[in-house]
Amino acid sequence: MERLERVVMATIKIFGTLRDRAGIGQIKISGGKTIWQILVLLGEKYGDSVRRLLLEEKDGELVKRASVVIIINGHTQVDLRRIVEDGETVTIFPAVAGG
Repeated sequence: MERLERVVMATIKIFGTLRDRAGIGQIKISGGKTIWQILVLLGEKYGDSVRRLLLEEKDGELVKRASVVIIINGHTQVDLRRIVEDGETVTIFPAVAGG
C-alpha cells in the first residue's frame, strides 16, 4: 500500500491595504525561502502596487520599507535573511497611515 505523505508548507498572512491590493489574505509556500525572497515573491506574484507597499528603492538599491512589520510565529522579525521553514506562519502588516 502506498503511503501518502502530508505536505506541510509555510503560511503567509497579509493584512490591510496589502491584502486589499493582492486580493488574498493568505497563501501557502514551500519553506526554505528567506523573508526577503518572500517579499519579492509577493511583489512579483501580485503586482507593482503590492511591491510598492513592501519595498522601496534607497540609494539605488531595493530594500524593505521600514514601516512594514513582519512577524514569524508570534515574534517580530527584522532579519530579512531569516529562512522560513515549513509549518511556520509569517504575518505581514504594511504601513499604516492616519491622521
